[in-house]
Amino acid sequence: MRQQWQKKTLPQQYLTARVNLMLMIVLSFINLILILADADIQFMFSASLPTFAAIWGYAFDTAANTQIFSILGILVSVVWIGLFLLCFFLSKKRLGFMIAAAILFAVDCIFCIANFYLYMQAIQEMAEDGQGMIISAVIEVLFHIWILYYLIMGWRTGLKLKAKYGTLTPDPAQVQEGSYVGGPYDPNTQAASGPYYGPYDTNARAYGGTQPPQPYGQTERKDPQTGAYGTSGGQDAAVQPQGQPAPTAQAPDEAPKDPAGEDQPPAQNS
Repeated sequence: MRQQWQKKTLPQQYLTARVNLMLMIVLSFINLILILADADIQFMFSASLPTFAAIWGYAFDTAANTQIFSILGILVSVVWIGLFLLCFFLSKKRLGFMIAAAILFAVDCIFCIANFYLYMQAIQEMAEDGQGMIISAVIEVLFHIWILYYLIMGWRTGLKLKAKYGTLTPDPAQVQEGSYVGGPYDPNTQAASGPYYGPYDTNARAYGGTQPPQPYGQTERKDPQTGAYGTSGGQDAAVQPQGQPAPTAQAPDEAPKDPAGEDQPPAQNS
């Protein structure tokens, strides 16, 4: 899960956190409708407080033969879900509402743990096999950890977006350009360090070697006398210092020329 998160850009990470928040809101609202319809199914990727409020309101009304608690329970559920919905819409450009959503859901996790504790107590009192209830409660707790993780990561990603771009909604072109800064295909890096010859150019100075990068098929040699580098295209050629032209060979029988341009007589061999 963490590796998949790190593969995304910062705006994509922040959007993923908001999508998980929206999915939790939708399923929580559906759960509230299912409770009012007296259905036996509930979605676990949702908030626990609305479910608690609706169920306990209905239970109190049954015991007291009233309807006030059910109305209060539904009202609390709608307000709780509405707070998350408000955080979803405003968190697009305001990081504070993503932080608020994470804090609110941390409170909701407390109700989820309380729900798990009540399940365990009920099973012990009834002395019945409540394996199904336990599994259901454990899965619900795991889903709450999942949602809370993404909200906290969205919080952290929002801080990074603010620090790097100054906004939660940076320009996509700016994000795309920034994702390659300093890499081997960054034109600024190539202009500063020379052509890129791939990660297998072990002699390149950019990769910790001592020699400058050379085109493929050429090797670089060092003159032991002068310490200068020279290149050869696969042949054993004499190494010349860099920046100096190679001297031309002079025939032994050719008469040297004086500075005035006049030919001198050839040297006589004794």
